Amino acid sequence: MIQLTKGTTVDVIVTATEKVTLTAPYFLWVFTNPETDNTVTWIVSSVDDQSPFPERYNDFNMDVDVVFFMQPEGQWHYKIYEQDNDTNTDPTLATTLVEQGMLILNKAAASIRTIKKFAPTAATIKVFNETTE
Repeated sequence: MIQLTKGTTVDVIVTATEKVTLTAPYFLWVFTNPETDNTVTWIVSSVDDQSPFPERYNDFNMDVDVVFFMQPEGQWHYKIYEQDNDTNTDPTLATTLVEQGMLILNKAAASIRTIKKFAPTAATIKVFNETTE
Protein backbone atom coordinates (compact mmCIF):
# COMPACT_ATOMS: atom_id res chain seq x y z
CA MET A 1 0.00 0.00 0.00
CA ILE A 2 1.24 3.44 -0.92
CA GLN A 3 1.19 6.18 1.74
CA LEU A 4 1.05 9.78 0.48
CA THR A 5 0.92 13.02 2.47
CA LYS A 6 -0.39 16.30 1.13
CA GLY A 7 2.20 19.05 0.98
CA THR A 8 5.02 16.69 0.02
CA THR A 9 6.91 15.55 -3.04
CA VAL A 10 7.63 11.83 -2.80
CA ASP A 11 9.13 8.94 -4.71
CA VAL A 12 6.40 6.42 -5.53
CA ILE A 13 7.73 2.88 -5.95
CA VAL A 14 5.75 0.43 -8.13
CA THR A 15 6.39 -2.53 -10.43
CA ALA A 16 4.88 -1.24 -13.66
CA THR A 17 7.59 -2.28 -16.14
CA GLU A 18 7.29 -6.04 -15.65
CA LYS A 19 4.02 -6.19 -17.64
CA VAL A 20 4.65 -3.58 -20.33
CA THR A 21 4.38 -4.44 -24.02
CA LEU A 22 5.46 -1.08 -25.47
CA THR A 23 9.11 -0.06 -25.85
CA ALA A 24 8.98 3.33 -24.10
CA PRO A 25 5.49 3.68 -22.64
CA TYR A 26 3.78 6.47 -20.85
CA PHE A 27 2.03 5.38 -17.67
CA LEU A 28 -1.53 6.55 -17.07
CA TRP A 29 -2.34 6.45 -13.38
CA VAL A 30 -6.04 6.49 -12.50
CA PHE A 31 -6.83 7.19 -8.84
CA THR A 32 -10.39 6.60 -7.60
CA ASN A 33 -11.78 7.49 -4.19
CA PRO A 34 -14.28 4.73 -3.23
CA GLU A 35 -16.27 7.03 -0.92
CA THR A 36 -16.74 9.98 -3.28
CA ASP A 37 -16.13 8.33 -6.68
CA ASN A 38 -13.74 11.21 -7.46
CA THR A 39 -11.23 10.25 -10.14
CA VAL A 40 -7.80 11.79 -10.66
CA THR A 41 -5.36 10.95 -13.47
CA TRP A 42 -1.61 11.40 -13.71
CA ILE A 43 0.57 10.64 -16.72
CA VAL A 44 4.27 9.96 -16.35
CA SER A 45 6.79 8.76 -18.93
CA SER A 46 8.93 5.67 -18.49
CA VAL A 47 11.84 8.03 -19.24
CA ASP A 48 11.09 9.76 -15.90
CA ASP A 49 11.67 6.52 -14.00
CA GLN A 50 14.43 7.17 -11.44
CA SER A 51 15.00 3.51 -10.62
CA PRO A 52 18.49 2.14 -11.22
CA PHE A 53 16.79 -1.24 -11.95
CA PRO A 54 13.59 -0.45 -13.90
CA GLU A 55 13.13 -4.11 -14.87
CA ARG A 56 12.68 -4.85 -11.13
CA TYR A 57 10.87 -1.74 -9.85
CA ASN A 58 9.96 1.79 -10.92
CA ASP A 59 10.54 5.00 -8.98
CA PHE A 60 8.48 8.04 -10.00
CA ASN A 61 8.67 11.44 -8.34
CA MET A 62 5.21 12.83 -7.47
CA ASP A 63 4.16 16.25 -6.21
CA VAL A 64 1.18 15.12 -4.14
CA ASP A 65 -0.48 18.55 -4.05
CA VAL A 66 -0.43 18.82 -7.84
CA VAL A 67 -1.86 15.34 -8.46
CA PHE A 68 -4.44 15.44 -5.64
CA PHE A 69 -5.34 19.14 -5.83
CA MET A 70 -8.54 19.81 -3.83
CA GLN A 71 -9.13 16.09 -3.23
CA PRO A 72 -10.20 14.53 0.08
CA GLU A 73 -7.86 12.60 2.31
CA GLY A 74 -8.51 8.92 2.87
CA GLN A 75 -8.39 5.68 0.95
CA TRP A 76 -7.89 5.64 -2.82
CA HIS A 77 -7.59 2.84 -5.37
CA TYR A 78 -5.09 3.17 -8.19
CA LYS A 79 -4.64 1.52 -11.57
CA ILE A 80 -1.63 2.02 -13.82
CA TYR A 81 -1.97 1.56 -17.57
CA GLU A 82 0.69 1.69 -20.27
CA GLN A 83 0.01 3.75 -23.36
CA ASP A 84 1.84 5.25 -26.31
CA ASN A 85 1.05 8.95 -25.69
CA ASP A 86 1.11 11.54 -22.94
CA THR A 87 -2.33 13.07 -23.50
CA ASN A 88 -4.89 10.28 -23.11
CA THR A 89 -6.65 10.17 -19.74
CA ASP A 90 -9.24 7.53 -20.69
CA PRO A 91 -8.21 4.08 -19.40
CA THR A 92 -10.36 2.32 -22.03
CA LEU A 93 -8.05 3.77 -24.71
CA ALA A 94 -4.85 2.71 -22.94
CA THR A 95 -2.92 -0.38 -24.03
CA THR A 96 -2.59 -2.60 -20.93
CA LEU A 97 -3.30 -2.54 -17.20
CA VAL A 98 0.12 -3.10 -15.61
CA GLU A 99 -0.53 -2.60 -11.87
CA GLN A 100 -3.27 -1.82 -9.40
CA GLY A 101 -3.48 -1.30 -5.67
CA MET A 102 -4.52 0.96 -2.82
CA LEU A 103 -3.11 4.11 -1.29
CA ILE A 104 -3.81 6.28 1.70
CA LEU A 105 -3.80 10.04 1.19
CA ASN A 106 -2.95 11.76 4.49
CA LYS A 107 -3.41 15.37 5.59
CA ALA A 108 -0.48 17.74 5.35
CA ALA A 109 1.77 17.53 8.39
CA ALA A 110 0.93 21.10 9.49
CA SER A 111 -2.78 20.28 9.64
CA ILE A 112 -2.42 17.18 11.80
CA ARG A 113 -3.43 17.89 15.38
CA THR A 114 -1.22 16.77 18.19
CA ILE A 115 -2.64 15.73 21.52
CA LYS A 116 -0.86 17.03 24.58
CA LYS A 117 -0.64 14.70 27.50
CA PHE A 118 -0.68 16.30 30.92
CA ALA A 119 1.32 14.88 33.79
CA PRO A 120 -0.86 13.59 36.63
CA THR A 121 -0.69 15.49 39.91
CA ALA A 122 -1.16 14.21 43.42
CA ALA A 123 -4.80 14.63 44.46
CA THR A 124 -5.83 15.66 47.96
CA ILE A 125 -9.37 14.78 48.92
CA LYS A 126 -11.06 16.84 51.64
CA VAL A 127 -14.06 15.30 53.32
CA PHE A 128 -16.56 17.60 55.11
CA ASN A 129 -19.29 16.68 57.57
CA GLU A 130 -17.92 13.24 58.16
CA THR A 131 -19.14 11.69 61.38
CA THR A 132 -17.47 8.80 63.08
CA GLU A 133 -19.09 6.51 65.64
